[in-house]
Amino acid sequence: MELFATHLAALQKITEPDFLVGFRLESLARLQQSSPVNFRQGLNIAVEPKDWDLGALLDGLGQSEVDVNLPEVGGVQVSHFKLWQIKQPETLYQLWQRFQDPFWARESDKEQLWWMQQTFVDEIVYVHIDRRVASDEPIVIKHKVQAAPLRTAFWIEAEAMSQVSVVIEKSGKSQGLIMDDIRVLADDEATLDLSTIQDYALRDTLIVQFRQARIGQNAHVGLTDVVMGGSFVKSSQVTSLGKPGASALNTVLYLGEQEQRFDLFTGSRHLAPNTVSNIYTKGVVNHQAKALSRGMIQIAAAAGGSNGYEKQDALMIGSACEADAIPMLQIDNHDVKCSHGSTIGQLDSDKMYYLQSRGLDATSAQQMVVQGYFEPLLQEVADSRMRTLVHKKVKKVTRP
Repeated sequence: MELFATHLAALQKITEPDFLVGFRLESLARLQQSSPVNFRQGLNIAVEPKDWDLGALLDGLGQSEVDVNLPEVGGVQVSHFKLWQIKQPETLYQLWQRFQDPFWARESDKEQLWWMQQTFVDEIVYVHIDRRVASDEPIVIKHKVQAAPLRTAFWIEAEAMSQVSVVIEKSGKSQGLIMDDIRVLADDEATLDLSTIQDYALRDTLIVQFRQARIGQNAHVGLTDVVMGGSFVKSSQVTSLGKPGASALNTVLYLGEQEQRFDLFTGSRHLAPNTVSNIYTKGVVNHQAKALSRGMIQIAAAAGGSNGYEKQDALMIGSACEADAIPMLQIDNHDVKCSHGSTIGQLDSDKMYYLQSRGLDATSAQQMVVQGYFEPLLQEVADSRMRTLVHKKVKKVTRP
């Protein structure tokens, strides 16, 4: 692990507050104890990048550009902290206490990628929504990666009884390692819908992303991830329902083409009674693309009266692509409702025949079938631009 220490020494040449230096050193110690990245699931499923040279991936210092559109109602603040040029260390320290407590690492104690993100994080984008703020207009954050490697943290805090949606659009043509870690705190009776879409370069771009949400009493969080870019994507999206009446909706849409590789995990943790979660993962792959989706619903012994559901669907175009789905349940209380299902299949030949008999060529017919396949979940996405980007990607995925 001398490699990691060398890179951290380079980062520490930049002056940072003591608490941040201490955090990096502590994270480095955990990183040195962590296991190497596991790209296999079971005996027969492997989703791995072509090249995984950590030394090369960590070289350099990333840069980004952040553009924010705020709703007119007020009561929303967005701050961008570049950690090598902090101008408000006291403010950042206060946030650090809430967003870097041990809770967030609990599910990832042994993950090398997790501790890499913590050790080398470059920047933080913080979103704060005041108490009782309600807006039909979304908060839109456009995050453009100008140079990689880049490690970004997004911290989003919705105070009690607020009702807002946040859209994060991530783009960039830089090749290399791009990591981000999104954490959501939803206070009691808050409603927060967070949608993220990434459209990075397809070649030599490795994407690692973490999403976590802590949900208060009678609060609701919806997390939607649209995965389109990157030669390799490893993603984790987990909601924690920590108080009675909390609810969560986890949605992941993915579109893979050429030789893209996706390893996607979604999970919900029921920690309190009378909580509700729904997980939907839906994707399409073509050419030589490969995707694995894993889902997990955990219901703790103290979470009686809870309800969990997960559904994973994959659509394959052609014979050279591959899709796998692994739904899982872990239930420690039998006074609950919990179920799961998955489907993996090819394009419906009857639909294709019908559309072609009406004059469409094979490619146009495929596009129409795939559009219809995604449409039920796209209707739940608040941002119209996000829906437009998905429609454009469908045309790329379905081309010969």
